[in-house]
Amino acid sequence: MLLASYLLQALAMAGTAIALSIGSPLVVYTLVTVTATVITTTRPVQSALLPEVVATPEELTAANVATGMIEGAGALLGPILAGCSSRWAVRRPSSA
Repeated sequence: MLLASYLLQALAMAGTAIALSIGSPLVVYTLVTVTATVITTTRPVQSALLPEVVATPEELTAANVATGMIEGAGALLGPILAGCSSRWAVRRPSSA
């Protein structure tokens, strides 16, 4: 189940990138919604499995800190990179 959720996340994110490059807002919104929904199903499972992976309480603390730092960095850098990539995207003028 967890592997399928991560696979669906990857496919939805890749589809979102393609839709962004093509310029299809409806598809982008749909795929972003799918991605956000699937992420909410994997986070609790990941948190529940973390104590099974580590051996000591100290390792659990370190793993929780590392997970939090990685999620925080992603929350900070993700929108920045998305904004930069949309700014640098090649936009073709319409020939109307």
